[in-house]
Amino acid sequence: MWAVGRRSGFFIVSYAPLAAMFVVLKWPEGWAFSELAALGFWLVAVAVLVLLVPSLATVTGSSGRIFVGFAVLAAAVAFALGLVFAWYEPMSLHPAKPKTAATASGIAYGLFVLALLIVALIMRNAHRAGEVRWTVTDPRDQGGAVAGYLATYLLPLLDTSAHGWRVTAAYAIYLSTLYLVFIRSESLILVNPTLYALNYRIYDVEIDAREPADRRRVLMVTKSPLTTTTQVDAVPLGDRCYLAKEVSS
Repeated sequence: MWAVGRRSGFFIVSYAPLAAMFVVLKWPEGWAFSELAALGFWLVAVAVLVLLVPSLATVTGSSGRIFVGFAVLAAAVAFALGLVFAWYEPMSLHPAKPKTAATASGIAYGLFVLALLIVALIMRNAHRAGEVRWTVTDPRDQGGAVAGYLATYLLPLLDTSAHGWRVTAAYAIYLSTLYLVFIRSESLILVNPTLYALNYRIYDVEIDAREPADRRRVLMVTKSPLTTTTQVDAVPLGDRCYLAKEVSS
C-alpha cells in the first residue's frame, strides 16, 4: 500500500514542470493581483491538507511531528478563511466578463505546490533513515532518459487549443493510463525532470561487492556528480532507489 502511495507521489512530482507550464498558459485575465494572491495562498493550504495523512504516517521525531501539527493547523485556518471570504472565486467556471476562469491554472498551481511539498517530505524522511556505506561503480547519468520522458509524456499534453468535455475526458484517460504504468514500473520512478530542476542528479550505478551475487544495479539520487568508482552513504527511497547523503571519491 505504501509502495503505491510512494510511487503516486513521485508521479505527481514528475509532472510539476507540466503543471507550471499550464499555470502560465492558462493564466486568468481580469482579476486583481490581490484576488489571485489570495487564491494562491488558499491552494497552498489545500495542498498541505492533502498531505495530512501521509505526513502524520511518515514523519518521525517529536520536532517533526510538532512542525507538521502547526503546519496543518495553519493550513486548516487558511482553508476556512478562504471558504468564508471566497478566496476561491477566481476558479469559478463562468466568471463575469471580461474576467476569465482560473480553474485550469488554479488546479495546475495546486498540483505544482503539492509536488514540491512531496519532494520536501520524501527527502526529509530519507535523511532520517539509517544509512549504509557503499562503493559504487559504472555510474550512468539518467539525464537522457529524463529528456526522453519530457518529450514522450509531457509535451503531448501541452495542446491548449482544444476545449470541451471530450478534451477533459481524453486527458483523464491519458493520465490514468500513464499513472498505472508509472506505479507498476521501478525504472520510471526516478526518471523525474523535477528532481533535475531541484539540482539533483540521477544515476544508474552498480554496487561493488566482494561476492558477485551481492552486486546489483540501483538508481542513486545525488547532488554531486558521479564519474568514477565512488563511496556513498546511501539511504533508501523505496524499491531500488536510493539517496546519496555523502559522496567521497
